[in-house]
Amino acid sequence: MKTPSRPGALLPVADYHGTLAAVRSLGRAGIDVTVADGRALVAARWSRYTARCVDCPDPMTEPGAFIGWLLETGAKEPGRVLLPTTDDLAWLFARHAAELRRHWVLDAPSLGAVYTVLNKWRLGEAAAAVGIDAPKTWLPSEAQLDGEGLPFPLLIKPQTQTMLLPHQKGRVVRAREDLRALHADFMTQTKHGALLLESDPQATRPMLQELVESRGIYGLSGFIDATGERFVVSASRKVLQRPQVLGIGLCFQHAKVDEALAGRLRDLCRRIGYHGMFEVEFLEQAGRHLIIDFNPRCYGQMALDIARGADLPLLAYLHAIKDEAALETEVELAKRRLAAGGARSWCDRIAMELFINLRRLTGHIDRPTANTWKTWLEAHRHHLIDPVLDADDWKPGVVAVLQSAWSHVKHPRATWRALSEA
Repeated sequence: MKTPSRPGALLPVADYHGTLAAVRSLGRAGIDVTVADGRALVAARWSRYTARCVDCPDPMTEPGAFIGWLLETGAKEPGRVLLPTTDDLAWLFARHAAELRRHWVLDAPSLGAVYTVLNKWRLGEAAAAVGIDAPKTWLPSEAQLDGEGLPFPLLIKPQTQTMLLPHQKGRVVRAREDLRALHADFMTQTKHGALLLESDPQATRPMLQELVESRGIYGLSGFIDATGERFVVSASRKVLQRPQVLGIGLCFQHAKVDEALAGRLRDLCRRIGYHGMFEVEFLEQAGRHLIIDFNPRCYGQMALDIARGADLPLLAYLHAIKDEAALETEVELAKRRLAAGGARSWCDRIAMELFINLRRLTGHIDRPTANTWKTWLEAHRHHLIDPVLDADDWKPGVVAVLQSAWSHVKHPRATWRALSEA
């Protein structure tokens, strides 16, 4: 049953796990949810909690047309809430906040705050100011591309993945003699959108970063309001990703919150003026946490935090509509639920099982390693959260299977690279 006293919400880019988690969160809270995406075979379009689906231009490839569509659509039906589901949208919403707020309820931080967390070089500088470490990172000169004095292996990473086509996390450089060629390949194969380069022409320069040996990727996720006083945080550890370096998370486990680190993260948000949902990743090295990523939006494993009791899309929605009383109640509920909750895990079972089985068939992992992950699934089965498979909302799961199969058929080279990388 919908809640007519509250405005509806619009969520673009319907193939992301974070979008589906937000659709289910808001829909279950009685909020009328519209999904905007020009594609049919995308999971969130098919959720029972999606009240309406509309076509729109692709915000990544047609950002100007997409903003124009939002302004036109908002003028016809003003007063709905916009929530960011991708890095591109977080940046676009902040960049066009003044125009969008004429028709939409938009709770975007300043463009400076958003771009600081989305640009890894700037993020590292801002984090250092509040005592958060980062891996050693360089913006190399032409001469440094010979690799003299640099540690290997290392990573070539874009300063920002915002408006980067195609979306790539970078390259692994195993030896000094490979650096220049892989750097040139990355520069040739990727390109930032013109809109982003108008704001930051230097974004085209990739970074070099030490490849840190880490026992896993530790994450802090949650919500912070504009005052910095309302702060909800939980922790998880990424235990499997695809590919295994510079990859997308397939499995996450509950972890204990490092209170000191969470406090410094809160200081970082206050310092730069960031508010809203967040997911921040750290490498763990000899007792240190090294920041590597800050996602200012709905993120892939967000359903894990919702299941643990922190309904982050609802918190962001209530903050946007300035319902202070409801927000305060939900923040306190989230804190109590997180404190009382038991261990939970998250796994993209469709992607994981396909990945493990294909790597097994192609000889890239042996049977004992494949069985290790099957054992992990069985051990966590009773408290496992899946991003799409849900008995209460089954259609997105069917669509996700079809979408995954089609993606592997459509992009065989990308699939092979992911399967082959160690």
